[in-house]
Amino acid sequence: MGIFEINDSIDKFKLLVKQYEHYKNKQLSTDTAVSFFETAWSLTEWVGKEFGGVVTQNDLGIFRNALYPRCPHLKVLHDISNMSKHMTLSKPKSSISKTGKQTGPFSSAFTMQFQSTSLVIELEDGTIYQVNDMIDEVLDFWNYYFKNDLQIPNERLSIKLEDLFDN
Repeated sequence: MGIFEINDSIDKFKLLVKQYEHYKNKQLSTDTAVSFFETAWSLTEWVGKEFGGVVTQNDLGIFRNALYPRCPHLKVLHDISNMSKHMTLSKPKSSISKTGKQTGPFSSAFTMQFQSTSLVIELEDGTIYQVNDMIDEVLDFWNYYFKNDLQIPNERLSIKLEDLFDN
């Protein structure tokens, strides 16, 4: 059974691409960022069950542990998604200390040092992730995984331009 038009991992990936486009159009929107993170995280279970032989929770943990070295951001996605769902986190994977908006310094040179306001995630060790960069890297990971590991043809993964903005 699917959820509306989401019947398998490929459909879930297409939803992730749509959420990516929505986020890129509203880069300070925490709700679009969280939606992207939740979908990207849930792909670990969808792909695991459909392609990875995942049957039990233990199998799912083994599958996810195999993905973490390839996309360390999945640990952050785990924490954000579970905090979003449960409000608290009993088994954190990434040690998030805070999330929020950060305003960068002004630079009259208008180079990459000129950084406007952006969403950030800070870990307890002081590492700061720019959400824009994290979202790009996570989408790149899943795109690579579907195309190379699962060998799903591009035409099955692509979505129509009109489908990007259907709501």
